[in-house]
Amino acid sequence: MTSSGFVVSAGAGGGSDAEQEWSAAVADFVFLTHGVPHSYDVVQGPARKLIIAAPGGIEDFFDDLVNGVDPATITHRHG
Repeated sequence: MTSSGFVVSAGAGGGSDAEQEWSAAVADFVFLTHGVPHSYDVVQGPARKLIIAAPGGIEDFFDDLVNGVDPATITHRHG
């Protein structure tokens, strides 16, 4: 599984995980803990973020997302 985080480079957003709610604006960094479901909503946009994932493999998540894979299957595959 992959832990990831992102830096907001434009816009602003907010989100939550199982432990907390958060907001992020330009230059903020958000760490997303491995195995903890999370969500993100753009509140001022358009928004851009640089995603950092370790180890690699997050591209498989985006491939599934773009190719219309069922959300439940995406959640099962990628946590």
